[in-house]
Amino acid sequence: MRLKAMGIRLSLAAFVAFAPAMIPAAAQAEDCVRVVRSISDFTIQGDAWTWWAHSSGRYAQSSQPAVGSVLVFKRSGRLNRGHVSLVSRVVDRRTIEVDHSWLGGRGLRRAMRVVDVSGHNDWSAVRVWHEPGDTLGMRSYPTYGFILPGGARPQQVEPETRLVVAPAGRAARATMRLQTAQLDTPRVAPMVRPAHKPSAPVITVAQNDAAPLSVTPRRKPSTPAIAVADGDTLRTVLPNRKPGAAAPATEVASSER
Repeated sequence: MRLKAMGIRLSLAAFVAFAPAMIPAAAQAEDCVRVVRSISDFTIQGDAWTWWAHSSGRYAQSSQPAVGSVLVFKRSGRLNRGHVSLVSRVVDRRTIEVDHSWLGGRGLRRAMRVVDVSGHNDWSAVRVWHEPGDTLGMRSYPTYGFILPGGARPQQVEPETRLVVAPAGRAARATMRLQTAQLDTPRVAPMVRPAHKPSAPVITVAQNDAAPLSVTPRRKPSTPAIAVADGDTLRTVLPNRKPGAAAPATEVASSER
């Protein structure tokens, strides 16, 4: 009997000792719901994790944040009744600030950072700022998404900036050789074709003592004429072959008077 009584006493002592540690988890879940309702216009009832189902049909739901929206956490090991946070600022595509009552503290906490760690930037998994360590918590929490207030839309933010790194290996060396060859090769001025044929040259013809007269031929210059002596006069003869071609010898007789 003494051993049995001692066992009962030890069980009661253990229950009393660990009871304070078990109370904050349940109280915390109820506290986060009460805090979000007190600082927003949402009137959803029930445990935090049930807000996602209860808001369907009443509020718009999104996988992207907006100021004034509620981030709903799923039930997990440390959040056995889920959790809700009110978004107070959208920093970038993967960072927001929230107002809520978080684990390890009582009452409202303002501007606490929450970071999206999901693979597709859909906020299905997040990490929350850890106040005691003044750093981002290492634990990842699953979430449903954001409940938007009436008429609100997800906030558009600038896309992430990514640095472009030059490829390494043979491709990089080939690119460098090509750039070096282009620098060493002298540039040649491009050939420009005229828009039309050049105009015919102007020929100046002298008329005795009169002023020179400028004449523009209408066709290609004719083959030069050959002067042939014919008696006391000179006769102009045009060759019947192209200049430079071998022509048969022609004798021209001159008559004597």
